Amino acid sequence: MFTESARVDSHADSEEGILCTVRWLYAVVLDLRALFPQDRHPRFVFRRHSLKLSAWSDGSPLVGDLDWRWSPGLEAERLAELLVPEPLGPYAGGLRLVFFAPDRAAARRTVWGLYALPLSPLPLSRTAVEIARLRRAVVAERFFS
Repeated sequence: MFTESARVDSHADSEEGILCTVRWLYAVVLDLRALFPQDRHPRFVFRRHSLKLSAWSDGSPLVGDLDWRWSPGLEAERLAELLVPEPLGPYAGGLRLVFFAPDRAAARRTVWGLYALPLSPLPLSRTAVEIARLRRAVVAERFFS
């Protein structure tokens, strides 16, 4: 039985044969609990979609059947968004996961889920950008230094 924990790991071979790991910061679990305080099902559906990032490649416009995009102005920091348009709970437009993807030169290729929020055609707000940057700094400090 799956229990939400501080990290969600998935290993898979992508189309290019690159082993990729998907990990969430515990803050993403807390984001989802705030978005869906009573209902676990949308959290599990979102988790299932986020694990598709195990086949992520920055040269492809799709991850499985989902779109992704670089966060405007944050490409240099390698922050991107996975767009999950499936209606989940009260969010008919879906959700998005802000993730950090180190470049291909990284010894261990890990895609980090940083922030879950409702899907919007607008770019991230200043607050959301700062939260994503701070969470990226946490990942960099804990796992890359």
